Amino acid sequence: MATKKLIEKMICDCNKCVLSKTAKLYLPKTVDEHRIKNKDYEPKPKRKHNQNSKDEEEKLKLIAFHINTNTLCGQKIKQSFHQTFPDEEECFDSCKVYGGRDKKYDLGLIWSVLDREESCEAKMSDEKKSIDPKKSPWSNAVQGLNGIGNKFSIGRDYAKQFYDNAMDEMIAHYPLTKPKPSYEEWISDVFKCGKPTTDFVCELSEQSNKGSEGSYLFETIRKKYNKTFIASTEQLEIFKNEMFTQANKAFAQKDFWLQINGPMNEPDDFEIRWTGKFQIPEIISVKQKWTNVKKYSDCNIHFQLTCSDGSIFTPILRWGYGQCLTNLRVDLK
Repeated sequence: MATKKLIEKMICDCNKCVLSKTAKLYLPKTVDEHRIKNKDYEPKPKRKHNQNSKDEEEKLKLIAFHINTNTLCGQKIKQSFHQTFPDEEECFDSCKVYGGRDKKYDLGLIWSVLDREESCEAKMSDEKKSIDPKKSPWSNAVQGLNGIGNKFSIGRDYAKQFYDNAMDEMIAHYPLTKPKPSYEEWISDVFKCGKPTTDFVCELSEQSNKGSEGSYLFETIRKKYNKTFIASTEQLEIFKNEMFTQANKAFAQKDFWLQINGPMNEPDDFEIRWTGKFQIPEIISVKQKWTNVKKYSDCNIHFQLTCSDGSIFTPILRWGYGQCLTNLRVDLK
């Protein structure tokens, strides 16, 4: 009986594997395929933490430019408003940008003659695609609500269990010189919308950004812990009520919603939709969705809210500024 010849695996030296610093073993045939496929591979440049905010600010300025100078794109935006709200005798004639983390809305719509200003939340996408009027005003955006994690009991519970069950493993992994902080000191950074300031989290951030170590917090700690976090029926019921209150409180501060899909260079290259005041209907059920810890985009903790009118919303509990470092929050998708 003939015996199978064992083929020794080898570390792939293709451009992608070398630049990605992933020393993986493959069969020689696969390595040859990698070398051809990834000959011209270049890693995507890392986006800065505040790049999304800067991009959004530029888009808001572009909207304001079109409205304030009454370009053809600006005229399209105003005409769409008038068609959506025919009871409005006059359309706004200008606007100003308010957007930012500490702001409750993005734009101020101004009726100069009436000495009137109304708040507007803008949700924008670079790609021109149709907007479904049956979906929420933020359906094509990242989220409709960015809630600080400590405003929700589920966020506080997650943080406490993370501190008790995951912190020691991180400390054992990194050569940290700062001692484990008290829970009270640690959460002062955990729920912060920005860079850490406490000595321990600052050192942890520095160590995790060395070489390929950043993936440890993401690939190992976050995925491992998130897989074990299962909310109880009582926790879910409390979360349901808190989300209804917090979301509608935030939405009450927005008089109008503006959705724009497309680059806004010419009137024909973007889709537009206006919506008035928006409130989430009564939430009749909530459940924690299965978290797929193998996929980058799905390894956060997802919940599903079902409302009395059949609409469904997805809150996501996740870290916003560096994995397992700061800005633990609840987004509403």
